[in-house]
This record gives sequence, structure tokens and C-alpha cells, in this order.
Amino acid sequence: MNAPTHSKEGLIKQIKSLKGNPFELIKELRAIKNTFEELDKKAQQVALENFLEDGGERHEFRYKTDPLSISFYELYHSRKKKEEEKLKHLQKEEAVNLRAREDLLDQLRNLISKQEISPDKKRFEELQRAWEKLGEVPLHKRKEVQASYRILLRRFWDTQRIYAQLSHLDKDRNLDQKNQLCQEIENTIPSVQENSSPSFFTWKKQVQEWQGQYRKIGPVPQAKQDAITKRFHEALKPHLKVEEKIREENLREKLEIIQHMERVLKPPPAPHAKAWSEQTQKVFSW
Repeated sequence: MNAPTHSKEGLIKQIKSLKGNPFELIKELRAIKNTFEELDKKAQQVALENFLEDGGERHEFRYKTDPLSISFYELYHSRKKKEEEKLKHLQKEEAVNLRAREDLLDQLRNLISKQEISPDKKRFEELQRAWEKLGEVPLHKRKEVQASYRILLRRFWDTQRIYAQLSHLDKDRNLDQKNQLCQEIENTIPSVQENSSPSFFTWKKQVQEWQGQYRKIGPVPQAKQDAITKRFHEALKPHLKVEEKIREENLREKLEIIQHMERVLKPPPAPHAKAWSEQTQKVFSW
């Protein structure tokens, strides 16, 4: 207790100036009351001694409560009741906060223990903000709750660090796979160019398979992204040119067929079955 003076007046002033947590204030009030009772007991002893010195008998002594004592106890009980009500309300809030914090701890555990390699960082930050908004928990649970929270924070960041390391290794492996695919495509160019009449649909299917394989391979290191993308597109260019060449060849052949049919069908056949049959044979005999 930090009493500015051990007089009754000083103790009354101290009660009026008390501020802070109701739990601590109640303890201070009790300490002030003990000090006041000691002062009052001494005052009674002095009064008794004076009474006896004046010729009075001990059994006749009656101590008259002074106005300061009346004021003190009225103030003490009033302040103590007020702080006890605050404490009761505070304890209810702390109990609610404890349940909320324990719920957040469970959510953090579930988030970290998921089978996914990397926990959801955005969700983690939401839980952190929710934690920071909550008030105090009961004193006997504070160390335990804070220790659990710190452990989960460390586990989360350890998992993030491991994920970053694995992600780096995965990206390097993906880069190797994409380079191997590009080499495969580049190596097929000579054999393709030697093939004078590949099937359009067979060739298109091959190009689509390469594109599908490239998409299925995961991300590569950011610094290598542009280079590997450029290499893949450059590797495909000759194949796309072959595809276009096949398209043009197919179009040329179709135009020749149309021109042949136009020549055969001039003049149009007579309107009877035999003439149509003869013209049809000429078309298919080309």
C-alpha cells in the first residue's frame, strides 16, 4: 500500500484517489482498512489511557466513534461494493475472452495441422487480428493461453519456411521438366520436316499434347519464367508452321477436287438416272 500519510484524513484521501484494476483496488482497500483500524485501535488506547488518568474506571470507558471514522467506513464500503461489482463484470468478460481465445487456438491448430503443405496465410492473419482484439483472460490462465499461442505461431512460421523450401525445390524440378519437354519438341523438328504428308489431325493432336504437358507442369522460379516460356513458344513455332502447311495443302487438294467436279459436270447431266450415274463415275474415277 502506498499511503501518503498514516493519518485518518490521509487514508480517506487515498481511497478517493485509487485507480486501476478492481482486483488490485480491492486488495488496496483492504490494506487501507487494516491501516485505518490500527490507527483507530491506537486512538482508542490513547483515549482509554487518558480516561484512566482522569480517574475513570476501565469498565466505565466508552469509546465514541469520531466523524472521520464514520466517513471512512462509509467511503470504504461504498468503494468496495463498487469495485466488487466491477470485478464481477470483469470476471464475466474474462471468462468470455478465455472461451474466445481457446476457440481461436483450436482454429489455429486445425489450420496448421491440415494435410495441405502450406496453411492458408490469409486465414492465419484473420485469426491473428481476432486474437489481438480480444481482452484479458482470467489471471490463472494467462500464461498458459499466451504460451499456447506463441507455440502455434512458431509452428505456423516453421511450416511456412518448410513450404518455401519445398516450393523452391519443386520449381527447380518443374524448370528441368519444361526444359526437357522443350528439348524433346526441338529434337522432333527434323523428322517432321522430312515427312512430306503428315496427317493434319495427327499432327494437331501431337501439338496439343505438348501444350497440355507444359500446362500440367507446375510453376518455375520467377526469374526463369519468361525465358522458359519464350523457349517453349520458339520450340513450337516450326510445328505450327508445319500445321499451317498441312492446312494449305489440304485446301489446295480440296480446291482441285472442286475444279474437277465443275469440269465433269459441264454441261449438267440429262435429267435421268443413267446420265447421273455416268457423270458420277467420271467424278470418282479422277
